[in-house]
Amino acid sequence: MLYLILLLVTATDIRYRIIPKRLNFLILALIPLSMELKKVLWAYGLFFIYCIFSRIFGGRIGYGDVRLAPVAAILTDVANPLLIHGFAWFLAGIFLLYKRKMNINLPFAPFFTLSALFLPHL
Repeated sequence: MLYLILLLVTATDIRYRIIPKRLNFLILALIPLSMELKKVLWAYGLFFIYCIFSRIFGGRIGYGDVRLAPVAAILTDVANPLLIHGFAWFLAGIFLLYKRKMNINLPFAPFFTLSALFLPHL
């Protein structure tokens, strides 16, 4: 179910450059119900880190991406949440190098979803 929600979020982010609040809040509602304390702490820690990044970078990181960040904690059975985020940022950086444009509005959800789907298989 989580992967289906991630795919819906990705499709919406690519097309409209927005992550729907309802889907994102559904994911956030699953966090305390489906995990142990360690994962809950990771999830909320990543949420606050992305809040800080959003403030530092002046809104270049959208609040939908901030709400999407804790999803990596749900997937920690297969990989460290920092690895999922690091690989997503790496993929986004490769994409930016390929496009050779640094001022484009880049959706982050597709890179996050690719990282979450493929990192366990690397």
